[in-house]
Amino acid sequence: MSLAAQCQPHDHVVQFYADATTLPEAVADFLESGARIGERLVVLLTPIHRSALLEQLEARGLNTQAAMASGELVAKDARSLLSAIMRDDMPDKVLFERHLLADIEAGSPRPTRAFGELVNLLCADGNAEAAVRLEALWHAACQRLPLTLLCSYDLQHFRRPGDKNAFQAICDHHSRVLPGEGFCQLVPDQQLREVSRLQQQAQVLRHEVATREQAERNLVAVQQLCDEKLQAFADQAFHDALMRHANLARGLDPYRGLRPDRLAIHALGDPGPDHLARQRALREAPKRGEFALHYCPLLCAQSGQIVALSAQPRWHSPDFGMLAPSCWMPIAEENDQLAELCRWVLLDICRHARDWVEAGANMRVAALLTSEDLLNGDLVDGVNETLTRSGLPAEWFELELPESTLMRDPRRTQEVLERLKALGVGVVVDAFGSRHSMLDHISRFPIDTLKLDEHFIHGCLDNARHQAIVRSVIALAHERGIRVTANGVATRAQADYLGRQGCDYLQGSLWSRMEYSEHIAMT
Repeated sequence: MSLAAQCQPHDHVVQFYADATTLPEAVADFLESGARIGERLVVLLTPIHRSALLEQLEARGLNTQAAMASGELVAKDARSLLSAIMRDDMPDKVLFERHLLADIEAGSPRPTRAFGELVNLLCADGNAEAAVRLEALWHAACQRLPLTLLCSYDLQHFRRPGDKNAFQAICDHHSRVLPGEGFCQLVPDQQLREVSRLQQQAQVLRHEVATREQAERNLVAVQQLCDEKLQAFADQAFHDALMRHANLARGLDPYRGLRPDRLAIHALGDPGPDHLARQRALREAPKRGEFALHYCPLLCAQSGQIVALSAQPRWHSPDFGMLAPSCWMPIAEENDQLAELCRWVLLDICRHARDWVEAGANMRVAALLTSEDLLNGDLVDGVNETLTRSGLPAEWFELELPESTLMRDPRRTQEVLERLKALGVGVVVDAFGSRHSMLDHISRFPIDTLKLDEHFIHGCLDNARHQAIVRSVIALAHERGIRVTANGVATRAQADYLGRQGCDYLQGSLWSRMEYSEHIAMT
C-alpha cells in the first residue's frame, strides 16, 4: 500500500513528483482507500490527468460513471475553478469557500477525500505566492471540516534559485510531505541507501548554491572594477610584452633583424608569466586533490526522468578559479600529464557510475573523447581495462566524441568505434551540425546517439530554418535507429517544443540546479 493510501482524517498531505506518469496511480490509491471506508470523493483535475485517473479507478473496480451520477465522485476542472476563485492574482477566501468548500460542507458530517491540482497550476503559471496562500486556505479547511486532502506538485516548478522559500512554505502548510512513489516501492535496505545518496547530493547542492551566490556577489564588484581598469590593463600588458621582446631582440641573435610588425606578432604569442604559473600549479594539482568531475544531467524528453549524466573534469585551482577542460588540457599536454590525468578521470567516472548502478539508480554516464584519444591505438584496451578495474558493466558507459573528430581519419575512426561497440560501450556524437556534416555520412559509423549542437536549440522557437533542421535530423536519425539529444536547452518552452518534435533526450542550463561535482581520487 502506498503512503498516500495511509492518510488519516483531517490530513493535508502533499506529494512532489518528477515523473507525471506516476501521479495517477498514487492518486488512485489515495482515493480508493477513502472509497473503501465510505468517504465521498472529490477531484479537481487538469484534463491531462483526468482520463488517466479515471482509468486507474476503473481498474480498481470503481464504476466511475455511476459514482459521478450518484454524487459519490465529484470531478471538476481545476483550471476553471482556479479562475473562479482568483481576484487580483490571489485566491479570495470568500470565492474559495463558495466554489470549493460548498460541495464538501453540503456532504458534512460525512467525510470527504479530495485531490486537487489548483496549487500546481499556480506554480506552473509562476505565481508561487498565490499557491502558498491557497495552501493556507486548504489547510484551515482540513482542520475545520471532515476533509482529507492530497495536493501534488511537479518538481520542475522549484528549480530556480528563488524557489526554495516557496517550496519550504508549501511544505509548512501541510501536515505530511510524502516521498516519491518510486521510493515507497523500494525494500528497506534500498531505501536507506537512497536516503544516503540523496543526503550526499543535497550537501553538494547546498555547497554549490552558496558558492554560486557568493560568486554572483563577487561578479558585480569585479564588473565595476573592470569597466574602469580593463582598457588600461590591456594597453599596459601589450606594451610590456613588446618591450620584453624588444630587449631580447637587442641582445639575442634569433631576434636580430626582426621587423616591428613581426616583433609585435611574436609578442602577442608570448605565453607570459600567467601561463607559466598555470603550468607549475597544474603539476601539483593532482596531489592537492584539485580536480573534480562535474556531472550534467540528461533527461528523457517524454518522462522528464534523468537517464544519464555527462561528466566533465574541471580543475578547481585556488589561484585561477574553476577551469574547464579546454583551459587546462593544453597545459597538461605541454606538461606530459594529459595521458595520466585522463586515465584517472576515466577510472573515477566508471567508479561513480558503478556505485550508482549498485544503488539502483540505473543511469548511464558519458565521458568526452578528444580526437587524440580516439586515434590513440591504446584507447579500446584502456577502456576495457578501466571497465574491468571499476566493475562497471559496459552498457552503462558512453563515450562522447565531437562531430569534427569523425572525419579526420574515417577508416581508423570506424575501426575504433566498432571495437568499442563490441565491448558494449555506447557512442555519442557531440555538437552535431556544427561542422555541417551529412547525416548519411555520419550514420555509417556505429553510433547510438546524436547530440544536436546548441546553436540550433537556441533558435528552435522562432527560427524557421533551425526548426526545419531539428525536425529533419530527428526524423532521419530515427529512421537509422539513432537517438537524438538536444543540447543547450535553456527554457521550458524549448523543452516542450523539442519533446513534441520527437527528440529523445534533453540537456542544458534549464536543469543546472541538478548538476553536481565529485572530487577525483588520484590514487
